[in-house]
Amino acid sequence: MRRAVCLANPSFVYAGQVGTWKFSYTSPVALYAGGKCKFDLQTHAGFYDWQIPEISPDLSENAIWMELSSGEILVPELVEKLRTYEPTFEFTFPIDISAGDSFSIFLGTIDPKKQTSQGNRAQTFIQRRRAFHIYVNPKGKGEYKDYEVFTLDIRGEVLDHVKLLTPSLVGKNTRFDVVLRFEDIFGNLTSRVPKEASERMLLELTYENLRENLSWKLFVPETGFLILPNLYFNEIGDYRIQLNAPEIDKTFISTPIKCASTLESGLYWGVLHGESLYCNSTDQIEDTMRILQDEDGYQFYATSPFEAFDEISSEDWKAISSQISLSNEAERFSALLGFQWTDIEEKELFHILYAKDNKALLRAKDLKHSTVENICTHHSAKELCMIPSFSIYPEFSNSLMKANPAFTPVVEIYNAWGSSECLLKEGNTHPIQCGDQIFESQEGSVRHALNKGMRLGFTAGGYDDRGVYSEFCSGGYTQYTPGATAIYSQGQSRDSLWQALMQRSCYATTGAQIFLNFNIAEMPMGSELNLTSKPGLAYVRYITAEVAGTEKIKEITLICNGEPLKTERPESLLYQFVFEDTRPLNTMLLSSKLWPSFAYYYLRVEQEDGHVAWSSPIWIDAVSHNKKNEKPQNKG
Repeated sequence: MRRAVCLANPSFVYAGQVGTWKFSYTSPVALYAGGKCKFDLQTHAGFYDWQIPEISPDLSENAIWMELSSGEILVPELVEKLRTYEPTFEFTFPIDISAGDSFSIFLGTIDPKKQTSQGNRAQTFIQRRRAFHIYVNPKGKGEYKDYEVFTLDIRGEVLDHVKLLTPSLVGKNTRFDVVLRFEDIFGNLTSRVPKEASERMLLELTYENLRENLSWKLFVPETGFLILPNLYFNEIGDYRIQLNAPEIDKTFISTPIKCASTLESGLYWGVLHGESLYCNSTDQIEDTMRILQDEDGYQFYATSPFEAFDEISSEDWKAISSQISLSNEAERFSALLGFQWTDIEEKELFHILYAKDNKALLRAKDLKHSTVENICTHHSAKELCMIPSFSIYPEFSNSLMKANPAFTPVVEIYNAWGSSECLLKEGNTHPIQCGDQIFESQEGSVRHALNKGMRLGFTAGGYDDRGVYSEFCSGGYTQYTPGATAIYSQGQSRDSLWQALMQRSCYATTGAQIFLNFNIAEMPMGSELNLTSKPGLAYVRYITAEVAGTEKIKEITLICNGEPLKTERPESLLYQFVFEDTRPLNTMLLSSKLWPSFAYYYLRVEQEDGHVAWSSPIWIDAVSHNKKNEKPQNKG
């Protein structure tokens, strides 16, 4: 059976390039007057995706048209929006077209002088064999059948910056690897050097305390990335690896690296709730994890589809579960199985994480999983945890108050749609906002929950446009940067990360890999202290923190019992925070049904570029508590 000939011209374009693109089709069969042709760009219409052309009779700017071999120009009709993809364009043939004859579909502008300014923009991410579909109905009757495919390659644009992927915490004289990613303005790998640079473009790698007899001279590789193995620091301190590009007068600097004398635990970064901007994590879970691991340099990831049938099928859940179990690689990347559970009527939203693989998807429509109480009854706290998400938003304001403390060691204090830390009047740096309207609920505030006795560490969510978040994408809500979660753990394995998360040995950021270490009486964040074991805390609390920002630190605020206690404005990249709280503890204790007398502290760090980090709190109890008796238990 003869097949059509489908050719794209040019055969490759650069990410974000504006121009006019030609798709030539040679038909294997005769096409008749009244026959139809449908062109599908296979685009999701995101800001990063292929630009959707306009139907314009004058073809002057970002237009789509067809040109027959006779020279006749046809303008299409917008015929439908498919379930997954955005518009398709349909042409109707005014004349017969013989078998072996050709026609071409153009995207861009008919004016050759304005192609780079008024043409059609390619997608902003690289892709090999990017597909466009064409459907042909020779007589225009009945339904379209099989489609043919045009393909072209999307390559990286000119080098804009170099991303240095480094660990955040290393031991003295302990070897580690650094990955250099040579990226264009959109974050794609590229080997194209700027015009003002030489063809091979020499780069110089340096860092503090570099020995004089070592010299690192590098070139931009064709692959777009380099791995520098076996680096180490022989002195403790804070480091930033620096890459100088004198030919283009630019310097690229890594995120902070803390070198400690001994390494009792590692610091690992990842995404617990969220997905890549470029992938649908339900259908493309493997691609999503590849992007987070290779491009963002994260060490762990948790899935987070919504449990509703219209969001994820049972088959999709099985595929995700299978991929998660295959993706765990010791000391390289850890994957956790999770999903989002909602009860709209009860105003609850939780991200449920499993400790192990191949667990069931708990659908809210099932009686056994229809409420938080039912889920806790039928499961063990060692089996799963329930993370309240987006709790300050009024539609989910009951999440914190309805949470079972045994199942909820942490809370999502931030995601790309806003912060749940506190109300705007209390200093919320990232309120949930649409235009001039602020959406917030006192009951869903994290500080409010902490004051009520909840023991919650802090995590951050990323970008999400699924389920209940879909209205935020189209509704004009303020979108912030995707957040990230940092975990102090004994190792990078999934079990180690899980145990550290259950112990609240973690902190949240708005995405920047800010180094933060927060202690009271030399005990780390997430700790629960008491006067029985440390009686001196009744008179003085010695509070310390180490902060290394990715940009200058604008402000460090110590929060005690929901109120700012101490604020410092260092305006530097590094800062040692030291404070002695000498107030008598018995004059400042809070009380609740969960804990009769306690106080808590946490640290918030703000950088000049707007990025924020929140340490998990540290609690001090007036008396020692038996956790097994004090904390509510599940009934299963």
